Amino acid sequence: MVFRNLFLGLFATVLLAVPVFAQETTSAIRGTVISSSGAEISGASVSVTHEPSGSVSSQVTNSQGIFLARNLRVGGPYSVIVTSAVGNTKLDNIYLELGETDKIKFIVGNSVSEEVVVYGQRLDTAGLITGPKSTLTSEQIGNIASVKRDLKDAVATQPFVNVYSISFNGDDTESISIAGQNARYSTFSVDGIGQSDDFGLEMGGYPGVRSPISLDSVEQVNVSVVDFDVRDSGSTAGNINVVTKSGTNEFSGSVYGFQMSDSWVGDKIEDTNVTIGEFDEETVGYTFGGPVIEDKLFFFINYDKFEKLEPGIWGAAGSGALREVDGVSLADANKIIDLANSVYNYDAGTASGMNNSLLDEDLLVKLDWNMNDSQRLTYTHQTSENNDVREYGTSQTILALSSGNYVKTTELKSDSIQIFSDWTDNFSTTFRYGTRIVETAQDSVGGDDFMRAIVELGEGNRGPQVVLGADVFRHFNSLATETSELEFEMSYLAGSHELVAGIHKNDVDVFNGFVAYSDAELIYASIADFENKTPYSIDYRNAPSGDPADGSAAFVIETTSLYFQDTWDYSDKLTLQLGVRYEEYAMDQAPKYNPLLMTYHGIRNDTSLDGKNIVLPRFGFTFEHGDFGMMQDVTIRGGLGYFTGGRPNVWMGGTFSNDGIGIQNANVPVSAAANFNGFDTTPFDQYIYQVGQPGFRPGYADIMDPNFELPKDMKMSVGLDWSLGDGYFFSADILRTETDTDLHFKQLRLGNPAFAGSVNCPEIGNSVSNTPIGTAVDGRLIYADYSYCGKAMEKFYDGRGYDMLLTNTDKGNSDLFSLSMAKAWDSWDIYAAYTWQNINTVGNLSSSRNISNYKYTTKYADFNEDVMHRSVYEREHTLNFVANYKKFFFADHPTVFTFVGAAISGEPFSYTLGQYKDGALWGLDQESARDETAAFYVPNGDVIIPSWFQSDFDSYIAAAGLGDLAGGFAPINGYETDWNYRLDFKLTQEFPGLGLTDKDKFVVTFDIENLLNLIDSDYGKQTKASSTARSLAEATPVKTGDGTFTYEYRPAYGMNLGRVDNQSLNYHRSLYRIQLGFKYIF
Repeated sequence: MVFRNLFLGLFATVLLAVPVFAQETTSAIRGTVISSSGAEISGASVSVTHEPSGSVSSQVTNSQGIFLARNLRVGGPYSVIVTSAVGNTKLDNIYLELGETDKIKFIVGNSVSEEVVVYGQRLDTAGLITGPKSTLTSEQIGNIASVKRDLKDAVATQPFVNVYSISFNGDDTESISIAGQNARYSTFSVDGIGQSDDFGLEMGGYPGVRSPISLDSVEQVNVSVVDFDVRDSGSTAGNINVVTKSGTNEFSGSVYGFQMSDSWVGDKIEDTNVTIGEFDEETVGYTFGGPVIEDKLFFFINYDKFEKLEPGIWGAAGSGALREVDGVSLADANKIIDLANSVYNYDAGTASGMNNSLLDEDLLVKLDWNMNDSQRLTYTHQTSENNDVREYGTSQTILALSSGNYVKTTELKSDSIQIFSDWTDNFSTTFRYGTRIVETAQDSVGGDDFMRAIVELGEGNRGPQVVLGADVFRHFNSLATETSELEFEMSYLAGSHELVAGIHKNDVDVFNGFVAYSDAELIYASIADFENKTPYSIDYRNAPSGDPADGSAAFVIETTSLYFQDTWDYSDKLTLQLGVRYEEYAMDQAPKYNPLLMTYHGIRNDTSLDGKNIVLPRFGFTFEHGDFGMMQDVTIRGGLGYFTGGRPNVWMGGTFSNDGIGIQNANVPVSAAANFNGFDTTPFDQYIYQVGQPGFRPGYADIMDPNFELPKDMKMSVGLDWSLGDGYFFSADILRTETDTDLHFKQLRLGNPAFAGSVNCPEIGNSVSNTPIGTAVDGRLIYADYSYCGKAMEKFYDGRGYDMLLTNTDKGNSDLFSLSMAKAWDSWDIYAAYTWQNINTVGNLSSSRNISNYKYTTKYADFNEDVMHRSVYEREHTLNFVANYKKFFFADHPTVFTFVGAAISGEPFSYTLGQYKDGALWGLDQESARDETAAFYVPNGDVIIPSWFQSDFDSYIAAAGLGDLAGGFAPINGYETDWNYRLDFKLTQEFPGLGLTDKDKFVVTFDIENLLNLIDSDYGKQTKASSTARSLAEATPVKTGDGTFTYEYRPAYGMNLGRVDNQSLNYHRSLYRIQLGFKYIF
């Protein structure tokens, strides 16, 4: 029964969570004391005691018999003693959840016995509720299988949450999407300080490669999908808020270790045998906490170290690698390696990749000080350091030698202090201050002072290639952010109203050093040309001074917020909440003004967020209806309000880094690159475009619209909680989001005659590029491009290029629904949740680069139009379940079996139309257009299909289900990959300890990821979208007799004939993995 009651209490916190501030770290109890006749008792003394630490909060009821004990530690147990002239009573074993306010009624003076009524007494707890959210305790988190020991595995079991893989090149990064939104729109905080990736480069959402917090330091985590409390801020998707463990009056701790190696990993997916090289993962750590001064001062420490060594998956044909590159033999690769050494004096590395490795060390130190009976202070110090070596740059036809792999180092240091003060029975304050410094560097394994060399092995840039040297995006790449947060909050209990007011200040200081191609990229048509130092192409970019450091960007964003809120207990059943939040941005710096951009586009480029402000009103309610027919303990909750935030600073930061002046292309003649030794780029500096030079055109630029408005969403939510008796509990939520203002990117050079160039086309005569020459059958404008004029292999930077405008759209909406249930027996319990999503947006916004956000969003006829379409983050159907079975096989040492399962519908993607041989027929330069850019036009007898391609093309149309769309476009993100089904398992077994304490014990765990693959290799296969789109054909413009244009379709580059799916196998997730854990708890 103890296990059953604990489970029910935990499930209650999932369904009955209170509105919380995004950085809330405490809990509260709001009680009413009345007599047996119903009279409100004022002046009653209330003592709330946290039993493990002896911390006491003393209150006196007001004129309406109400008391509010705020800023309490999460967890418990707590005891509450009420003393009054009418009578006394006591309530024990109260456990509080993060951000929850328990509502309790104490009835005293009863001649038989005093009575305690817990509002909404379904599951022994009740809280003020508005929007959907959930709280997970350390025990719940510990029961869930997590080979990576990441909070994401626990969070993924909750409604409205999806964790999806974005792995490539051997990396297995995962992102969290809340409410079907971009992972970058969510926030993550630890003990009141934000731990998200403030700048926006990390795809996983953390500041570094892994979570900065160890699972063994987590007391509770709250997942808030939408919260109508005005203290909630910084996100339009959701918040993940962690509070760490604290010391108590008893010394306690643990020593632990976890191990996984290649011998505990599967080797077969369906009929495919998979070769996994030797690798090891190991985690070691300890926790220790206790009193410094009993009942007064406490400490907690956690150290966690993770090491991983894993083989790279790519290699040359014949190398024995897990995945071998087509058309690149081991002999050719080794010859290039030898030439790099003998001709260029450079170590190019190996042809079979190299081991990926990761070292991660986390330290957390926490102090809790009961300063006196009315004031409490907490201090948290946190460091996280990781060193990650990644395989990078290889694909099915491109072999990147190991010198191009890169090392990413991230160092995080965070300190926070919180002071909670009860000045009177009705007035309390909270003071928070914290700082966080994150420094990130990315360096190529072979050093950053050698060029990026591409050696083609035939068929030009579309054939097999070998690349070596520093990756172009690592030529000059460093990032540092320093964040400080200050908040002061006041709370006053006025009768049945809790009035809250506060000010919150957030400053983010950013330094971003990023200059791609500053070591140059050279392309060689053959191995012989590489040996002879005769490239046919060179790409070099740098600051005009030749020093990439001069192309760096530095800026500070200051955000000041004011908020006010009234939470009113209108009755015992109805609670209303009304508030408003005001946010204002300030910046002392602005992007460097570039007058040429004003000349070309009529837009100033020195706009920043300075002076931007926003008002966010919100309303929420909770109504405890009671029983309704078969439904018991019915609670209705909901709210309406506006939210902002979550957009990464890197998009705005691009306006500082890419001002068209600070970083320039260099028009280096190929002849000047002959005999280049690969190291010294100084001779190329003379070719860097200089301001004022004849023929100067600004480099690529990111510009913020002078009329830019802060993103804002309007959210509406209605939820229902109820039980059906016999231990069955349910919760349902509906969430509607309407976009008021969001981001949209436009290509300003598209069709701009200021960026024109003369083209001599035999087919159409002399023409001016970047000026439309006609309209195609699909309504797209056609431009005179090099592919049309027979110069397909030439780059057309002179007439194309890009200037990206960061502007706004008012398009976008989403509808979401979730249904959760739970049931517990004496030994079994089960929790299940279903979520349905319908998400519509304008852009995918999946990249840290503005130009990539533009080109990787599929478009119809107008490439700058803000067309609303299905979101790539939508997972229409998700079903999760968690099942626990607890049995005592060995005396009083339990054995726990935990199963975690999920069925998730596929990832949306688009069918698209490519430009033949990377042309620019739609006026888009090669940087602005990829195979993902243009939605596929389905022919209606108006497109030329070569006879040799007709049969295959017809099969594509049939297989993709496009036959009914003839004469129109395939819908953007209208198609999806296969469903994924997953089952994980964890076994936890306790054993007697050494007898050093009365509570010590050993715990052995087995975590099995993808149990289905372990049972049968035919099951458990995990797939993901290969990209956001799949090109079905490539187009060449053809001028018709009446002067209009049609297309000639040819097979899309790299497409396997007869295959139209857009999914690839996720090797990491498709194989079972077993992790052994050992822990000594004392």
